[in-house]
Amino acid sequence: MRINTTYEIANELSKIFKNANFLENIQNSRYNWIGEETDIVLDTILDYIKQLELLVV
Repeated sequence: MRINTTYEIANELSKIFKNANFLENIQNSRYNWIGEETDIVLDTILDYIKQLELLVV
């Protein structure tokens, strides 16, 4: 599958971020180098990617 827009990138990332295996691996990681809750970090990443759509002409 080809991903062509930031909207599609955000949708694919959203699917990954909601994946139970992915979430378990992230939440059980010994290295929390950001120091924030997982939900906050993943939501922030998605929000950032979604905002990039506004910059693309």
